[in-house]
Amino acid sequence: MKLSHATIILVLACASFFGLGLINAAIGPTLPELAGNTGSSLAAVGSLFSGMFFGSLAAQVFTGPLLDRFGPRWPLMAGLTMVGAGITGVAFARALPVALAFGFLTGMGYGVIALIINVTVSNLFSHQRASALNLINMFFGVGAFIAPAIAGLSLRLSGSSLTALWLGGALEILLLPLFFWRFKSKQQDATDPNGPPPAGKTQFLRSPVLWILSLMLLFYIGTENGASGWVTAYMSQTTPLAVADAALAASAFWLAFTAGRMLGALLGVRWSTSTLLTVCLSIALLGGILIVASTGNIPLSFLGFVLLGLGLGPTFPTALAVITATFPGASGSATSLTMAVGFVGGMVIPWLLGVIMAAEGPRAGALLLPLGALIMLGCLAAKRLFYQRQSGSDPVADGIR
Repeated sequence: MKLSHATIILVLACASFFGLGLINAAIGPTLPELAGNTGSSLAAVGSLFSGMFFGSLAAQVFTGPLLDRFGPRWPLMAGLTMVGAGITGVAFARALPVALAFGFLTGMGYGVIALIINVTVSNLFSHQRASALNLINMFFGVGAFIAPAIAGLSLRLSGSSLTALWLGGALEILLLPLFFWRFKSKQQDATDPNGPPPAGKTQFLRSPVLWILSLMLLFYIGTENGASGWVTAYMSQTTPLAVADAALAASAFWLAFTAGRMLGALLGVRWSTSTLLTVCLSIALLGGILIVASTGNIPLSFLGFVLLGLGLGPTFPTALAVITATFPGASGSATSLTMAVGFVGGMVIPWLLGVIMAAEGPRAGALLLPLGALIMLGCLAAKRLFYQRQSGSDPVADGIR
């Protein structure tokens, strides 16, 4: 049986996102070894996270326009190379500035790959966008879930925890010739073949829907990063659990998060994106409310984080499906801008949550979690209201899957 071009790209995309998940989640468990390699403190080498984050943010500025102009082939080759070279440099670095520079390069490559693959897969599967995007992003979660186990096993067997980083970087490099082979023409898969021709390079910037969706991603990435970053501290401060046991809540959150994307891939075939987003964000809102209402109760707090992860999991890929379908002539640029705005939320909201937790207590800080879900639901309502005033219905969210 001969596989279609779209199916082959989907398989390669799943493999690439699995590798990115390995790298993203392996940085934490490898920090002690990286600190030893660079002769720096654990706190100092922890700035690798910031370096990678700012690298990804920088990539959003130029990747979308390059994708719309030149197609996915060469920008994706550059992204895969940056991740492979960057993570190798991090692993071999013997000085902190060198490790941070390579971390920034890794983050840039990560941002390039994530944006190009999400947009390209969405355009290839224009009739099943939400399902396809949830599937590839689910593999990111699978890689992230097993990376700490690989790092721990490697440390016991070989004395080094860097194996997960090596595996993730090697996978991205191995995929480079395969993607190069599949993307044969300059403009292949750059835009939605079923969408209208581009109306202008910057016309999409005038759409209120673009800024509504950008606000939604700002609170999405902020809420996800806030929940995942502070769940262990929250549980250890509000319950009798030791830090090691409180960390199980983080594992439960990520497991539910990945399961949510698997469900999103299945339900995305049957439900419209509007229905899927509404249901997911309602579950996330319920989870956030339960976390705040059950402060100090271990089982209910765990359940709250599970519901929050389950609801947030499909939200990002499904929102990207809406963005790429809404702006088919400039899907790369529109996605690039909305993700850049979202990254700002990913920096600000976790910081704000930590400030509130320190000043007013963990319960007050946790209020940002249901508030984020509520604002995202408000963005969905605002988008629908805009379309109802324009044409009576939301042609994108009600029609695509």
